[in-house]
Parts: sequence; C-alpha cells; structure tokens
Amino acid sequence: SDDAYSNVQTGKLKLKKQELQTIGKYKTKHQKEKKRKHEQSEQVAEQIEKTNQAKVQKIEEEEENEIPAAYRHMTKAEYKYEMERKKRDAKHMKKLAKSTHRQRVREFNEKLDSLPQHFDVPKVALTIG
Repeated sequence: SDDAYSNVQTGKLKLKKQELQTIGKYKTKHQKEKKRKHEQSEQVAEQIEKTNQAKVQKIEEEEENEIPAAYRHMTKAEYKYEMERKKRDAKHMKKLAKSTHRQRVREFNEKLDSLPQHFDVPKVALTIG
C-alpha cells in the first residue's frame, strides 16, 4: 500500500510565483480603491454632520429666544399648551365679566324652559295593586 501513495505530495500547497504576484497586485489595488472611497464618504459625512449640528444649534437658539425666561423649563409643546390654556381662561373670564350671577341664572332658567317637555323627569305615582 506504500507504493500506491508514494507519488502523492504532502505538506503545503505551493503556487507559482506569477500567480502570487497578480493576486497580490489585485488585492492591493482593490484595497486602495476601497480605502479611498471610504475616506471620501467619511469626509462627506463629517461635512453633513457639521452643517446639521449648526442648523440644530441655530434652531435651538431661536426657540429659546421665543420662549420667555419664566417658561424655559418647559418643552415647546408644554409652552404652546400653556399659552392656549391662558387664552381660553381669558376668553372665559371676559364672558363671565359681561353678566352678573343673577343674569346668568336667569339665562340658564330660560334655556331650561325652552327645552321640550320630554326632558322633564316624569312624576312617579305610588299605586298599590
């Protein structure tokens, strides 16, 4: 059985020198191109990030200038909600200030009188059967 495997080569697989050189050139050229593209994309990403940061900072400064100092602890949404609530309260107070309590009670009674009769609570008669 030793004769059957006597011609078999053992150990590392050896390639020809030319094949190794062409493979090496391709890899280095490919790697250089990949590296160059990566660097370019990084530069573009950095420029975009710088402009975005500048825009965000500018917007934040404008928003801070819009909100009075007493409301700076609130978010923008909370501030808007608070302003709308104040407007509603002011409108409600104006409405209340136009009439006295006696006038408001009279208006309420008139409104109730104008409603149809079927909104009245029906009288219940006690009948013993």
